[in-house]
Amino acid sequence: MGADCGGMFPGGAAPEGQNIGWATGGTLSQNVPGATLSANTQYTLKAQVGNPLFNGGGSGDSYRIELRAGGVTLMAHTGNAPASGQWQIQTLTYDSGPSPAQLNQ
Repeated sequence: MGADCGGMFPGGAAPEGQNIGWATGGTLSQNVPGATLSANTQYTLKAQVGNPLFNGGGSGDSYRIELRAGGVTLMAHTGNAPASGQWQIQTLTYDSGPSPAQLNQ
């Protein structure tokens, strides 16, 4: 990922230090190479969902954020995009438990 969001939000601002990408009517994913699911571990996925100014509309476009391991969705959140030019943060927290089915995946 990693894209220049200049001009798409007020002041061209995107959250600093983040991987930025966008998709219109498609999907966007990020894999963490070498990361595997461990037992008795809490995982937190934070994503800032934005609605660029060029989108031409207000809030309402839907999105889905998933935390996956071994090709299985462990946790998901669906919602609607914020108002044009705005960001909203979403957080998914998953506790793997003592013997997750996707252990080491």
